[in-house]
Amino acid sequence: MTDKALATRDQSEAKILEQVVIGGDLSKLSSPQRVRYYQTVCESIGLNPLTQPFAYLTLNKRLVLYARKEATDQLGAIRKISITLDDGAHVTGVYRVKARASLPDGRFTEATGAVAAESLKGEALANAMMKAETKAARRATLRLVGLGLLDESEVEGLPAETVDVDPETGEISDERALDMIPPELPDNATRISGNQFVQAVKEVGGGGEHFNEVMGHKPAEYAEHGWSYAHMLAAYTDKVAANKRDSLSPESSEAAPAAHQAALEAPGVDNPTREPNEPAEAQPAATEQPEIIDPYEVMNQTEFSERLEGAGKDYDDVSKVIGLPIFTYLKANPTGTLAEIWAKCEAAWAEPSVVDLSDAAAEGPFNNN
Repeated sequence: MTDKALATRDQSEAKILEQVVIGGDLSKLSSPQRVRYYQTVCESIGLNPLTQPFAYLTLNKRLVLYARKEATDQLGAIRKISITLDDGAHVTGVYRVKARASLPDGRFTEATGAVAAESLKGEALANAMMKAETKAARRATLRLVGLGLLDESEVEGLPAETVDVDPETGEISDERALDMIPPELPDNATRISGNQFVQAVKEVGGGGEHFNEVMGHKPAEYAEHGWSYAHMLAAYTDKVAANKRDSLSPESSEAAPAAHQAALEAPGVDNPTREPNEPAEAQPAATEQPEIIDPYEVMNQTEFSERLEGAGKDYDDVSKVIGLPIFTYLKANPTGTLAEIWAKCEAAWAEPSVVDLSDAAAEGPFNNN
């Protein structure tokens, strides 16, 4: 490989690493980038990527790697790491073990493994004690080599879901697993309450059943994965807008082919409505279809909400200006946009008023649907 090729590859790898280090989310990488990142991590600590020492999971709104048993076992053998465990102790219903991982040059680090052990006896208690020892040993190993990843023994019980990713292509086998990663929102995105969320969803699609159908999960399920009402509303409105654009796209089958129509009107054709030499009746001009416009293209939902909050207004104030709930207005006006609605509101409003956007006590909307 030439120096130029090496430099190009190094620059490419640096860019990939930069994306992950800054964002910490492997779902933002392309499939080939995920493969290369996986291989780079393995090569950096001397692991064989073919043994799949790492796997993927969604945690804290990100797709991340975690270390499997194969990773810590290989690291222990390659680095000649020795593990020493203390005697363990029971502390208020928890069994705790401390492990020391040491290298031949004398460097070492320690880590603790703990499991719930209250009321456990016999084999159940023995299994819990061994699990604590495994946690401690693996955590100490990963810490000693400077690998800041979760071990698979720590994944159980966390609000995380494992994700199947093809090790050869980097493609995510089950894209629905990524549905639970909240969409990105600006740091200053408007906070909305449960009541505001329920009202907005009703305006967009009619209610909770439509939300569940479009999104594939209930709001409560999204909330368990760290979604706020703002996350849910942003994702929901985006999907509804996409479905709306698809439904408004003209189909070629709706209009008769021009050549076929001309043939029917040509003299001599068996057409019972006129004689062969009778001139054809003037046909009404085809109604020009309005251009399909993305209502969120110029101004998206988040930006609209930010401006609304800055003006001290809410969605009820918008409805008073345009005469309809905002999303009903957009459904009734295929060429309407949020930017257009904002322009109308900005012209109509005189003095801004203060609106309370504090969280309302609306627990679990649509849970009964």
